[in-house]
This record gives sequence, structure tokens and C-alpha cells, in this order.
Amino acid sequence: MTANTSTIIDLNEFDASLKDNDKDITVIYNDETHSLKECNVCKYGYGHGGLTQNYDNDRKAGSFSIIINLVGIFTVGVCPSMPWVFAQAGWFGIFVVIWTSWLTWLGSKYLVKALYCVPGHRLYDFTALATHFFGYWIGKLVRVLAHFIQICTVGVLVVSILDNVRLFLKYLQLYDVVTEYFMLSALIAIATIAVPGYFIRTMNDTAVTSVIGSLNVVSICIVCIVQCRPDYETNPPVYDSIKLPTIANGFNLILYCFSGLLNFPHLERTMKFPDNWDKAAFFGILITCLSFLFIGIMGYWAYGDVAEINFYSNLPQTWVVAFLTVMFIIQTYTSCLICMILVVDEERPRLKDKLQSNFIISQLIYVTVHCFPYLIMWLLIIGIKFFDTFTNVTGSVSGVYFSIVLPVVYYLLSYGFKKNIFTLDGFWMILMVLFGLSLGNYFIYVSFLELLKRVNN
Repeated sequence: MTANTSTIIDLNEFDASLKDNDKDITVIYNDETHSLKECNVCKYGYGHGGLTQNYDNDRKAGSFSIIINLVGIFTVGVCPSMPWVFAQAGWFGIFVVIWTSWLTWLGSKYLVKALYCVPGHRLYDFTALATHFFGYWIGKLVRVLAHFIQICTVGVLVVSILDNVRLFLKYLQLYDVVTEYFMLSALIAIATIAVPGYFIRTMNDTAVTSVIGSLNVVSICIVCIVQCRPDYETNPPVYDSIKLPTIANGFNLILYCFSGLLNFPHLERTMKFPDNWDKAAFFGILITCLSFLFIGIMGYWAYGDVAEINFYSNLPQTWVVAFLTVMFIIQTYTSCLICMILVVDEERPRLKDKLQSNFIISQLIYVTVHCFPYLIMWLLIIGIKFFDTFTNVTGSVSGVYFSIVLPVVYYLLSYGFKKNIFTLDGFWMILMVLFGLSLGNYFIYVSFLELLKRVNN
């Protein structure tokens, strides 16, 4: 068939058609036709986006599964730090948690709507939006930044796992092999994530493991009810006055918690009924917000300004702390598997479009591409001094720009500013951008100063 010949095909042949550059395929959808080679979405391949119907095979998850996944993504590794957030922000921490949760839900709504900005199509991910609106090279830059931030995010979770393994060994009065052989310990921890992670293809494969995150949150809430009591007689809690830099520290941790919006395009792609996304995201973020408030208020009420960043250290050192530590390790491990989908899953469709080799060679390429981000993660962990503080900076950048500012920008570029400016959504979008570009940048600046302080000391 010559390049000028047009053929009508059904959607089952869509993927195969993209690989044949000699054909100008015309697809029928909604009683309309369009050429794949001329379409500004389809011509870039499945890694950029395609027809809405082309994602039907991925859509298996119900709303409950999405909610559980959201709770797992947002609460991983940070629930024990909520009393510390209140220690930084005082009772103003209630507003910090509620406000950031609300902005995150709005960001998730605008981001997902922007994915459907081309009629009859769905853009694949965050990177595809940047490519669609700003061009190829800006899309590449956003992709590199998004992947780097996600690798750093999972990397700090790996460090957190190792820290808690160290605490658990100390509780059992065993030799601290983690500190003695940190490089090897980090490599083993990353390998235990990378190997099973190769077989996880979409968010559908993580539905069961996400339940562990919710169980961990419930466990921490129960412990707060039972053990978080202020000791007014021997060690009364102090609720000191707060200052803007310390409030910024609290905001930065919450922004880090809610920097998971990069995962949302992949999560929404698994929804059986995508029209329910706004509702499912709302309840997932609401449960997360209520959990943060409950744990933060109970811990701050009991320990005041001396609440540790891991408030397990404030609790009586009994078997309960050991149990919570093990639950924390398990939840963080499963969340690492979920979060790395963003990096690995975004490469697979691009490879699918490009690979024309035999099975063995293609699998070797898949394995190499899969291992490369994990190798970068290991090098960052062992190579960057104060890696945890460094990731606070990347988490703040992700929370401000990828979760608050860019979703609004994408939405306005998709549907126009004039028709939204005098609506309630228009009000919230203006507020989100102003917050991100003013206070958000200040919070990033504070996190950067914290990094410089630790490096210089």
C-alpha cells in the first residue's frame, strides 16, 4: 500500500497501525474519521496518547480500589510525622493539612480533565501534556524532571525503610548491619523492589498491596487513641509560639506528601468508570486528610513541641512500637513498588512503539530500561550528602509546581481562560497559581536553605 492510500480499520488494529509508517490509517470514532498520521495526538504513538477507546483494556479498577490506592500513595512514610508538622506549625497545622488537601484535590481534577482536551482522545501522562502544549523538547525536560523527582521520592522511602530496619534491629538487640554495610544494604533493598517491580505493569497490579497502607494508617490511629496522652504532672507538653520559617517546614512536609499527582494519569487510566474520578479522588484525599489531622492533633496534644519527626520515638518503647515499625516497613515497601510504576510504565509504551527486534533482544532491552532508574536511585542515595534533606527540596518543587501550578496551566490551555475566569473554578485556579508562585516558592526557598545549612555544617 502506498503512502497516499487511506484504509478504514477498527480500533483493535490501532496499536499495530501506529508501527507502520507506510500507511496513512483513517480511524472511525463517534461517526467521524481522522488520519492517524495527521492527528496531533495519535501520530506520536501510544506513549503520547491515543483514542479514548484504546484504553478500555486497562480499565478494570472500581472506585473503592482507586480510593485505597490514593490513601496508600499519600500516607506512605509520613503518618508518623504528622505530630512533627503540628510541632512546626502549632495548631495552625490544622489549616496547613486542610488547605493543602483541598488544593491537591483541585489539582487532581484539573489535571485529569486536561488529559481529555482533544475530543475523542486521551493523552497518556503528565509528560504528554507538556509535549502537547509546549513542544517536543519541553516535554522531554518535564519527563526528565518528573522521573528524577519520582526516583528521589522512592529513594528517600528506601532510606526510610533502612532507618526503620535499623530501629527494629536495635529493639531486638541485634547487630546493626545496616549502618555497617549501608551501600550493600541500600543495593539489596532496591533490588527487592526492582525484581518484583518488573512484573507490575499497571496500577491494577497493586490493588491488593495498597490495602496494607490503609491498614497501617488504621493501626497508627488506634495507637494514638490508646497511648497518646499528655503527662501534665511530670512532663507537661509545651505549645510554643510559631514563626513563618517553622510553618514553612510543616508545609514542605505536607507538600511532599501530596506530590503524588504524577501518578494520577496512570491511576485514572485503570478506572472502570473514569467519569467517577473526581468523586473517588475526593474521598481518597478526604480520608488522607482526616487521618493526618487525627494523628497530628493526638500526637501534638500529647507531646507538644517535642514531637519527633517519627513520633514512635515519643511513644513508650514497647512491642507496640516494634509492631508499628514492621507495618511501616511493609507499607513503605509496597508503596515503592507503586510509585516506580510512573517511571517504568511511561517507558514501556514508547519501547513498544520502537522495538521491532526478536523476543530475546526486546526482553533484554526491557530489563535494561527497567534497571536503569533503580541504578540511578542507588547512586543518588550513596552519593548525595544529606539525601533526605535534598529530597525535601525536590518534594517541595513537585508539590508546588506538579501538583498545584501546572494542573491549572494545563487545564486553562485545554479549555481556555475566558470562559472559566468568572466561575467558581476560575476563582480557585487563580488562588492556586497565586499560592504556588508566592508562598509555594517561599517554601521551596526555605527547604533549599535547610539543605545548605546541613551541607555547610
